[in-house]
Amino acid sequence: MTVGDSEINASVGSYILVPPGVVHTFANISDEPVRFLNINAPGGLEKYLRDLAAAMRSGTMPGTPEFATIVAKYDFVVPM
Repeated sequence: MTVGDSEINASVGSYILVPPGVVHTFANISDEPVRFLNINAPGGLEKYLRDLAAAMRSGTMPGTPEFATIVAKYDFVVPM
């Protein structure tokens, strides 16, 4: 996980707190499946995720203007 300028290799049982406004991202760089619990406060991120899922089911993919519109609506930045 990248939090600000820090790279964190989170092992089983890890807990990472990302303060509001801090740029962050995560990725599974292994060949193994990963499970994680993502808690967001205040609520609202679930709307973003639902909008992205619906758009992708209808064929909208990252890098398209439609995808960018959804991302901007929730004040997110997705590297292209």
